[in-house]
Amino acid sequence: MCTRPVSLLSWTPWASLGLRAFPRSAMNSIAQLRVDLTSSGDQPSATLALYFKNCKVDPTEKVLQRVERLGQLFSQMFGHAVEPRCVGLGKWRFTLGVRLYYRVMVSMLKSEEKRLSVQNFS
Repeated sequence: MCTRPVSLLSWTPWASLGLRAFPRSAMNSIAQLRVDLTSSGDQPSATLALYFKNCKVDPTEKVLQRVERLGQLFSQMFGHAVEPRCVGLGKWRFTLGVRLYYRVMVSMLKSEEKRLSVQNFS
């Protein structure tokens, strides 16, 4: 178990207000987000893959490479910021971030598809 907690308070607006914890609504939102993201995959969904395949140049490989590079950088930086025993926590947090990244990308592409009435975003 990590002995030094990783606190968001050092860089959030809550610290400047002298608050010791996030407001309850924020904590509930974070908990709900974790539940939602746990059910998501850490690879592009079938919907996202379809959007990618509809492009003139399929960006799947570039997106996967970007996520891989960011994962390595995140692990390295997280490892420097916390104790080595906490690296597992960093990997878990990065996985949640990747899942959120793919979910947001699908949501944005769906919105653009409705707005532009196209599926090819090349």
